[in-house]
Amino acid sequence: MGMKINWIRLMLFCLLLPFGAMSQEKTDASVQTELMQLRRKHAEQTQRIKELEEKNQNLELQLQTLSEDLDQKLRKNMEVQAQNERAINITLDEFSGKFDQQNKTVKGVKESLDKQLLYQIIFYASGLLLFLLILWIGIQLGIKKALKQQSHKWNEFNEHILKNY
Repeated sequence: MGMKINWIRLMLFCLLLPFGAMSQEKTDASVQTELMQLRRKHAEQTQRIKELEEKNQNLELQLQTLSEDLDQKLRKNMEVQAQNERAINITLDEFSGKFDQQNKTVKGVKESLDKQLLYQIIFYASGLLLFLLILWIGIQLGIKKALKQQSHKWNEFNEHILKNY
């Protein structure tokens, strides 16, 4: 009985041995070449992503510098405006009793300067927002294009794999 079980095991082993040998994956030169090309493309795309990230960082630094310059100009304009207002107020206090007409003119100038400052603030803020919007749209378009290209190349790869296997 023990010999019969060993004999059955030996026959089973002999029957399953070819299947085990066939399950070994054979390397095909064209598959290896294509794999190397895909790895190279992947490395190129990774490098391109790094370049885009560096450009994005540079744009962010430029935006920050521009924002700081605008803030500095705005502060300078506000200081000039404050100095102008102080000078106008001193003049008005000294001559308010004698020169009512001059007082009205100076108030008109003051209002005009306030409007000009308001327009400048609105203009600078609008420009900054427009720049940020354009930057954001540019980044989004770049990302979409890169993703579309990557998806297209991935689909081509899958089609190639499905056609060949």
